[in-house]
Amino acid sequence: MQTLYILVGRCLFPRQQDWEQRKNAKIFVFTIAFALTLGLALALVIRMIYSRER
Repeated sequence: MQTLYILVGRCLFPRQQDWEQRKNAKIFVFTIAFALTLGLALALVIRMIYSRER
């Protein structure tokens, strides 16, 4: 996981210090993961609602 944070940090935040890159990369990765999980959950709920009506 640390390698992912280092890679994302260097790509997205190149002008920051190393520790700031890792911190911001962790926040970015967790935000994206949370958004994808929430979006998938909402899609499944919507799919269940529409499949019951038919």
